[in-house]
Amino acid sequence: MKRITLFYVLSGFLAAAPLALRAGPAPTNQTSAVVRRAENQRVMQIVGLSRADLRSLTPQERREKLRTAIEAKVAELKQKQTEGSISPQEKSDLVLLEKRAHHGKGKNHEKEQNAAPAVPPVQSQQQQ
Repeated sequence: MKRITLFYVLSGFLAAAPLALRAGPAPTNQTSAVVRRAENQRVMQIVGLSRADLRSLTPQERREKLRTAIEAKVAELKQKQTEGSISPQEKSDLVLLEKRAHHGKGKNHEKEQNAAPAVPPVQSQQQQ
């Protein structure tokens, strides 16, 4: 009797295990790939490029064209920001484009960019 009860209890756990595994969240690498793809499409839309514009170019030319388009759009949006005529949508576009412009430059890129040089230029030392 104990064996039969134990058998039914264990079979119930085994039957419920696959359902519990399927109910979990999607793997993060798939989710992040979807988010990245949507972000890439949004960047392309903001800077005014299409896939057809980049299709005939080499990978290096594509990166260069996209980089220059992003830099130009960031400069335009920063100009609007200084004038005070930037819309909320343009603000979010600026944040996204600045994030993309600094992509791959490390977490401390802005700190390094804004920091004063540790060693004064050589010309300054010679003039004194």
